[in-house]
Amino acid sequence: MLGDRRLRGDFAPDVQYRGISFEEDESVVEPTHADLWEQNDRFFAQFPVGGNYSIGFQNLTVDERPTDLGDMNETLQTAKELADAPQEQRWYGVIPDFDDGTEGGLSSGRVASGFDADLEGEREGGHARNRVVHELGHSYGLHHSVNAAQNGWTKILWIFDDMKRGWCDEVADGSAADYPDWTSMGARTVAALGPVGDPQTEIWGVDPRYLDSDEDLLLSAPHTNTSLMSYCRGTDQSGQARWIGKRDYVQLLTDDHEPISDDPDAGAGDMIRGVIAADGQSAELRPALGVDLAPVADDPTGTHALVLRDAAGGELWRTRFTPVASHGEPETGGDVAASPSIFNVVVPEGLAGAARVELLAGGTTLADRTVSTSAPEVSVPAPQSGTADRLTITWSSSDADQDELRHTVLYSPDDGQTWSPIGIDLRGTSMSVARWSLPGSSAARIRVIASDGLRSTTHTSPAFALPNLAPTVAVDRPADGFVATGAQMIQLAATAVDAEDGQLGASVVWSSDLDGRLGTGASLVQRDDLLSEGTHTITATVTDSGGATASASVTVTVQRVAAAEPPSDYVFGGFEPPVSPDGSVNAGRTIPIKWTVTGTDVSDTTVVSGSFTDGGATYDLVRSGATWHVNAATPREWAGTTRTFRVVLDDMSVHEFDLVFR
Repeated sequence: MLGDRRLRGDFAPDVQYRGISFEEDESVVEPTHADLWEQNDRFFAQFPVGGNYSIGFQNLTVDERPTDLGDMNETLQTAKELADAPQEQRWYGVIPDFDDGTEGGLSSGRVASGFDADLEGEREGGHARNRVVHELGHSYGLHHSVNAAQNGWTKILWIFDDMKRGWCDEVADGSAADYPDWTSMGARTVAALGPVGDPQTEIWGVDPRYLDSDEDLLLSAPHTNTSLMSYCRGTDQSGQARWIGKRDYVQLLTDDHEPISDDPDAGAGDMIRGVIAADGQSAELRPALGVDLAPVADDPTGTHALVLRDAAGGELWRTRFTPVASHGEPETGGDVAASPSIFNVVVPEGLAGAARVELLAGGTTLADRTVSTSAPEVSVPAPQSGTADRLTITWSSSDADQDELRHTVLYSPDDGQTWSPIGIDLRGTSMSVARWSLPGSSAARIRVIASDGLRSTTHTSPAFALPNLAPTVAVDRPADGFVATGAQMIQLAATAVDAEDGQLGASVVWSSDLDGRLGTGASLVQRDDLLSEGTHTITATVTDSGGATASASVTVTVQRVAAAEPPSDYVFGGFEPPVSPDGSVNAGRTIPIKWTVTGTDVSDTTVVSGSFTDGGATYDLVRSGATWHVNAATPREWAGTTRTFRVVLDDMSVHEFDLVFR
């Protein structure tokens, strides 16, 4: 079972989720705190998270509705650098999905973003549900599910080498190992979760959040769900649709993961940033920013160079580097391999007195810009307005050259010791920030960087106070309304986080309105025969360092004797030709086996399994109305034997017959 948290290893991710916020039609459009939590829960459900992992949530304001994920990832990479985040930390931008059909995801090195469908729909299923997991998978070194031996090679654009193909239009470079598992679903072949055919080795995905509430989302079956790192769409779009395959899960468990470091070096410089087009023939320079970072070292193996020139064209500074390539989902439009690349390169402070900046690839100039005469002016006061839910930040700026200015806004909760970007490349002179996104502080400050394209000026506000925020807590298990019987073990699990203190799972206190305090911790196992019989309100409570408290509750019913399950109305219609019960077939061939099940309760999950009781055959199961059809590929070694074919329904009834193999 892949995704069961009991299998966690030493994979300790450090992921920062950024809800992308923008203003449209005089209203702020942005994900909620709960939306970001939901994306993280989807990531945690599939990856073998263990050890000293770290997560964080905040909103990041941009100037307008995002439409280009390459631009979005460059923005995230800039924000990550401005926050002086560890290089190995991953940042994921959660963009609200739109009603206009905009879809897709893109990973660029250690940052990624996506138009994440059904942000608030915890129980929504479908192909896009696990886009966040797919893109973060790329950031942790997982390749697309490709297999050149099965699907061949392709070359996409002149800047790419020969690339391996997958079953559903995926591509990956030649370093990707061939994905070992595939199966047939409907009319096409797809990348599978693992080996298919032998019940003893088949891989099922399990999301324990739905153990008591939603079977479609609880289980990802090898016959209906496809590999997370593929683009294949399985036959069941009501549940997870994609789940991490065995090969990729093992890779995350066993890889020597890069240590989290504190690069880059502190210093003073100007960050030149931009996006290189997918064809590699042009680029866009984004607004440069003065930063507290040292200039990057020249990389002799770099494919590109930033050159600073004086007014006469003389070279003042040259830094070679390699842009960060991207991996995109096909819904972004165009060919999946034709994705832009991004760069953020710090050069000497003041641009070394340059008059012009050039971006080169070999001997070709991809972009250039002239340095203006005057730097902008900017001033930011301490915020004076807002509500309990939002803070309004304003500033003023001007430029003697009349250049259009862009503004980047940062927040510090510790009197300027650390900074977190909350707005990037804003045209206006104000912004509204969700209060949950800003930790409380007695000495908070705002910093604004105004850029005219290459020159920039920074100003920091006086210190001001923001009140402490209460923590948030959610009960993950059991589901509300759970019924426990006999001596059943009840798993209590909660997530708790605080804007100031971070994760507070260890501080969760569990209690019952019937039996009082039950214990502490993010996870607790409780025997139900030690609880009073009846309906309990189970509450998880957490208190932060400032004394603020939050709680969440579910109801659990404890019964000494289980209530009788209502019988299903299934009618098993028997096995149908061409293969007849107690007949004979040739071993080594694919045997078609059909049966019918009718009744008002019949669904896609009615048939739990249909297979021979002995291992060795492989299966392709298809439902058409009331009829189920299995193609069973049998081994030659079965000749001269009698084998039993068994069908198990989800009401636990068993139906079987014997076949003689010639």
